[in-house]
Amino acid sequence: MSIRSGGELEIWDIEDIVNLGKKQFACPYFAARELAENSDLVFCPYNYILDPGVREAAGISLNGSIVILDEAHNVENAAREAGSVEITDKQLDILINECQTMAKAGHLPETHEFVGMFAQGLVTWMQGEFEDFEHQDFETLTAVWPRKDASIQDLLNQLAMTPAFTSRLQQAYSKIEDYIKEQRAIHAENQRMTGGSTSGKDIDGIDSNHLSNISMRVIGSLLRVLKHLSHGGRFSGDYRVARIRRTVMTSHEQLFTNRKRKKSSIAPATVTQEQVNTLAFWALNPGVVFAEIASLTRSIVLTSGTLSPL
Repeated sequence: MSIRSGGELEIWDIEDIVNLGKKQFACPYFAARELAENSDLVFCPYNYILDPGVREAAGISLNGSIVILDEAHNVENAAREAGSVEITDKQLDILINECQTMAKAGHLPETHEFVGMFAQGLVTWMQGEFEDFEHQDFETLTAVWPRKDASIQDLLNQLAMTPAFTSRLQQAYSKIEDYIKEQRAIHAENQRMTGGSTSGKDIDGIDSNHLSNISMRVIGSLLRVLKHLSHGGRFSGDYRVARIRRTVMTSHEQLFTNRKRKKSSIAPATVTQEQVNTLAFWALNPGVVFAEIASLTRSIVLTSGTLSPL
């Protein structure tokens, strides 16, 4: 990064890094991540700090840092959103298909089969018949736990999300994560040896013999919530769990060509209905994610023109 005067000692903004990336045919995002590792001062959006999943993916370490949050009157809502998770049956279908592919290919078959079987059981429950939706409107049905006849722990036990299961899922996640790191290291070495050839890439831009980033985020986010919901946990009473069923209208347009006139036109759209099932974990207390940040950092400074003094 010593391409211009000052190198790493320069103050780099987004425009500088984007322009440099265009000139050097390099990715400005990864250049910024590399610069951040040795920087004393880093500016970033809220979610890079508050959301543990984003923080982990971006490689941000808060150990011993001083965190300054501007416009801090927005922190509570942002923290609640960061501590909340919504998983759809469509996301789980992707995870199931990828796990089946990995198992058939012989990549950690037992581990991927375990994760895939769990995801399949969750999809079956989400898509199954349910008559106790409490809130209904034109397109959405919602049931929220705890209920009069069932606690959140009752629901988790029904779904086999016991502490023993959570521990086993964590072990599987860690094993798959280590495997992905190994595969990425092999891929990087192959790129170096072949001069940057990227054949056989999947949607993550790497070899297709491991789970995608999307599927790993689904497992990781679920594990973080289950940790907070563990029986007797500090924040076990700060969540609501919802089962949501939405009816989505999808419009399909078809392009066809009139060969005589050599013109293309769009056929009348056909509209279909499909159900999207969601399992939501809503954090009511911003302290769910803020407590971890406070434990890691040296200090946190909140600044805002509209905050009231305590």
